Amino acid sequence: MQDGIYKEECIDFIGSMVTVPGPMRDDLWKRIEYVYIHYFDLLSSFHFKSLAERYQELVRSRPEWVQRISQKDLASFIGIEPESLSRIRKKLAEG
Repeated sequence: MQDGIYKEECIDFIGSMVTVPGPMRDDLWKRIEYVYIHYFDLLSSFHFKSLAERYQELVRSRPEWVQRISQKDLASFIGIEPESLSRIRKKLAEG
């Protein structure tokens, strides 16, 4: 049932895009595409990358987050327990 509601909302949104002026519509589509690509990358990393690979990708792509955000929140973001993140960080530091 939820999927049907979501699809209808998407159809309504896309239909409303027709009334947005050209330059604004183009900019909006670029933003939607950007969000979609990054969201897809994030979701696919949960299926195809190991826990350590997810953390290493985060360090590579968002080093400022690793410096500023708590370990608990970083672990939550990449979908693991804080204790697992601690072990991963220790292994990476050792070798």
